[in-house]
Parts: sequence; C-alpha cells; structure tokens
Amino acid sequence: SGCRHGRLRQSASAQQALVVRSGHEAYCPICKQDVTWAEWTVNLTVGGHYYLTKDITSGSQFTVGKDADPALYCLDTNGYSFKKATGRAFNVYGGSTVNLFNTSDFESIILGGYTADIGGVTNLDTTSSLNLYDGITYIGAAANNGMAKNNGGVISMAAGTFNMYGGPLIGQTAKSGGAVYVNGGTFNLHDGTIQGGDAQFGGSITVSGGTFNMTGGTVTGGQTLPGS
Repeated sequence: SGCRHGRLRQSASAQQALVVRSGHEAYCPICKQDVTWAEWTVNLTVGGHYYLTKDITSGSQFTVGKDADPALYCLDTNGYSFKKATGRAFNVYGGSTVNLFNTSDFESIILGGYTADIGGVTNLDTTSSLNLYDGITYIGAAANNGMAKNNGGVISMAAGTFNMYGGPLIGQTAKSGGAVYVNGGTFNLHDGTIQGGDAQFGGSITVSGGTFNMTGGTVTGGQTLPGS
C-alpha cells in the first residue's frame, strides 16, 4: 500500500522519480527528502518514518516514544483512520517530536474513546512536541455520552508543545476544555479549526497554566455547561 493520491506528497523536483521503499513513496513532505519508511504499528519506540496500511480499531492506544529517549517520528496516516474504543488514542513520551500528517486525498480520522483520565485523544508530557497537519480529523471521546471525565476532550497538555497547522479538532465534553486543556507547555494554533467542545469550565479551550498562542485558524462553537 502506498500513498493514496497525495495531499502533501511532493517530489524533490519535477524531474526526479520517486523511489519506492517499504511500500511507500520515498519522499517525506515534512523532511523534504527521500527517506526509508516502515509500517506504523501500535507502539513506536524507535524514531523514524512510519505509515498506516489499513484502518485500525483498537482497545490499545498508540504509544509514541519512550522515556528519556527523544527522537523524531514522522507519521503518515496515508488516508486511513485509527479509532479507539476507550481511553486515549495515543500519547507522546520522552521528549520526542511527532509530525502527524496525511499524504492522501482520503481524509483520516483519529478518534479517541471515553477516558476517566485526561486527554480524550492525545496527552503530551515532558518536553514532547506534536505537529498536526492538514487531512486529519481529530475527534474527542466517543463513548459514555462523548465525555472525557476530567480535562481535555481532545488534547490535554501538562508540558511540551502542540503546533496545529491543520485538523480540525472536534471537541466533546470534559470537565475543563471540551477540546483543548492547557495546564503547561505551549499550544500554537497556526491554522485549522478547533470546533465545539463543551465543558463545566472554559468551553472549547481552557488554559490554566502554560501558553495558548493563536496566530491563525479559527475556534467555533463550544460552551460552558449550565451550573458550572
């Protein structure tokens, strides 16, 4: 399975033919060079370039990175989706940098399940970074009336950096921050839409620590729930 029609896919030059390695065109649109690709499995602990080859519905979350071992991960959803029944879809650990993008014209969905903890889809800790690009719809907790019991229906941050260049992020219901909860680190909204997300405190976005910067993009919908 290779890239399916190419959203971000570009060759290094118009005349340069792409080399096919591991079932994926060699060129990485983020790194802007030819690289070696491998299949994206549930747990990634070695930095590199990975791509999905099918839709995945799993009871387990993706783990990206490992403690005290920062690395670069370029993850291509390749037009496929990852759906989590319960708990977060994936966490980023160990000071790693994750580029999450889609080289296909087929939209990808990353769907988090109900979580009694924080972050319906993704939780960042330590000094990790997540860069989200276009072509991927991030949707918060889907079960238990769409509610993350605590904070961050889609994204919860205690540290690290989240750069949003695409999306959208579609919030659900949470105690604080129906879509985004920032308790540390930095959330940079460069482009894309943060949509909906109701909360007892703060509507779509709650910042109780850290920094939220908005230089582009939009925030729509979301409300503070009655009785908050």
